[in-house]
Amino acid sequence: MEQMDYLVIGTGPSGVSATAALLASGASVRVVDPGVRLEPDKSERTERLRSRAPEQWTPDDLQFLKEGLKAGPSGFETKLCYGSDFPYRWEDPVVRYQSLQTPPVKASFAPGGLSNVWGAGILPFMDAELESWPIAGRELEPHFRAVLKLMNYSATHDELEEHHPLHGEPGPALRLSAAAARFLADTRRHSDRLKRSGVKVAPARLAVRSAECLYCGLCLYGCPWHLIWNSMHGLRELQRQYGSKLDYRVGWTVDTISEQDGWVEVSGSSGGTEETLRAGRVFLGAGCIPSTRILLKSGGHYDLPAPLIDSQYFMFPFLRWRCAGDVFGERMTTLAQLFVSLVAPQISRWSIHFSVYSFNDQIGDVLRKKLAIFGPLTTPLTRFFANRMLVFGGYLHSDESSRLELTLGQPEADGVSRLVLSHQDNPRTHAAARSAALTLLRVWRSLGGVPLVPMLQVKDPGTSYHFGGSFPMTAKPTEIFQSDALGRPTGYRRVHLIDSSCLPSIPASTITLSVMANAHRIATDAPDS
Repeated sequence: MEQMDYLVIGTGPSGVSATAALLASGASVRVVDPGVRLEPDKSERTERLRSRAPEQWTPDDLQFLKEGLKAGPSGFETKLCYGSDFPYRWEDPVVRYQSLQTPPVKASFAPGGLSNVWGAGILPFMDAELESWPIAGRELEPHFRAVLKLMNYSATHDELEEHHPLHGEPGPALRLSAAAARFLADTRRHSDRLKRSGVKVAPARLAVRSAECLYCGLCLYGCPWHLIWNSMHGLRELQRQYGSKLDYRVGWTVDTISEQDGWVEVSGSSGGTEETLRAGRVFLGAGCIPSTRILLKSGGHYDLPAPLIDSQYFMFPFLRWRCAGDVFGERMTTLAQLFVSLVAPQISRWSIHFSVYSFNDQIGDVLRKKLAIFGPLTTPLTRFFANRMLVFGGYLHSDESSRLELTLGQPEADGVSRLVLSHQDNPRTHAAARSAALTLLRVWRSLGGVPLVPMLQVKDPGTSYHFGGSFPMTAKPTEIFQSDALGRPTGYRRVHLIDSSCLPSIPASTITLSVMANAHRIATDAPDS
């Protein structure tokens, strides 16, 4: 049986953040993940794209990137990466996973986890919204600075800094689309009036190597140049920096964890062969669904629902009065262009966050399908709306959102268990989302347009992927589904949850950076505990 000091499970953002903290302390670390990868033929075609300028690409060159990702009249389906679903393939040999949500909420067994398909937003949680956490917000500050050194990112000094500090030195800001730039200019002219209504607007902060961006518009499908940060970029840099002190073992799937005699034994499989590893401490960052599943099976918690919290997602189109030009021919990014923060006590005691998007070809497809009833007017109407439209993607605090439950069933006849994700509606969710849209409608003159409130969609819980809290941190854990301030679930002393599973609440702003900072904090403090 192999034995080591520290084992990190998972190579997503939380796993790489914890690995960085442990290596910085002088320790040697082993990192494992199941290693579900992009198909070789798609990888080769992406390499060929990268070897030529966008102007030299043919329709066939691009078709493979876009295959499988379709937009219907009600919105988008699951986001793929280079035309592949590899970030979502469930590769657990002893558990079948079933999500009852629409579309299904997926987990990742890929190197880099869901950072293969994330939106790259890196706005930290507000200190004031961490009141249910067993730590003060200021305790995360050095860890925000540390994890931001793992990535290149685009940001500017902005209106959000008072409550969402930059915590670092960003690279140059990405160029805004014409529509986003004009919207931002309008809001800056009316900044004081908007602030009185609780509205602040700023360019989006994104984990992107902005200086190298060619504005090819393929962000939704996977950047051919890998300019959107993926946590594997961070892991490779750590391998380069620390050499043999970092042992990365790909193709290793964890089944159970147990503590005994001052060690942690981790049972799993590699290449179909069962294997056991032993470590002094284990940092579990496989992602909320796999991490929760590991702890449920390890503790024998069958048929006992683990409660999860969610920052629920809603969206609506925003129609600007002024035309932005020909968006079909504009070179732009298709990640979020702007962040909008809404603080409205009459709606919620918590802030509401919006990521604002300009045109992309998926929006164009949705518009064409919705306007198809107008026959020969479809094309001019599509252009009219596309040249004036932004899309607001909103997030609510977990207190205002529906909740999830994850239940692991008893092993069936073939020895395989079923893991089921379901949800419980929160009656406040739809009202809060609608009130947020109506609040923006009331300041339409300052925004230069109107939210199309009748087209508001509130998505199923979990589909934002801003969920967690199955083992929330608390000062004195006493219940099964709790952990302490270092992410140790009740009954464990040497196992530390480091992903979103241990969050006591999920504020509305983007989740990844705060999860990374918390993972870095836990890994920094855990060896002395």
